[in-house]
Amino acid sequence: MNKAPDPVVYQEKKEKLVELLSLEDKGEIDLFFTDETGFNLTPYIPYGWQPIGEQWTIRSSKTRVTNLFGLMNRTGKLEVYATSENIDSQYIIECVNDFAQRIIKPTVLVMDNAPWHKADSVIKMQEQWQEKGLFLFFLPKYSPHLLYPMIF
Repeated sequence: MNKAPDPVVYQEKKEKLVELLSLEDKGEIDLFFTDETGFNLTPYIPYGWQPIGEQWTIRSSKTRVTNLFGLMNRTGKLEVYATSENIDSQYIIECVNDFAQRIIKPTVLVMDNAPWHKADSVIKMQEQWQEKGLFLFFLPKYSPHLLYPMIF
């Protein structure tokens, strides 16, 4: 199923993102892009190469996982939070609370529409974060590609 963003919402969000990038360029705000990823020792090698007659092995472990929540700006400043637990809305709240303690000017976090980003518990925290100068900006649905021509 090929999903596409609502064209009206997409255009509105695109214009707002252009405005946020301009404010960042002027030094009026800090702008961070967020995402999550996970690392483990379960190899995924669809094919491989090894010398004839040699057999190589790769150790794996499904029990050791590290999940990361990262916030990065366009200059490469990176804040990373690591956990061996699943990333859920409570973990996002803890990370954003910690990050909000160190901001020095109005700051916007650009987030996708992952369920843990849009959970009621996260949305309820927005007012508290806004009082500290931290704001969430959600990309339009099905639009991760929106960022690439703009931020690079």
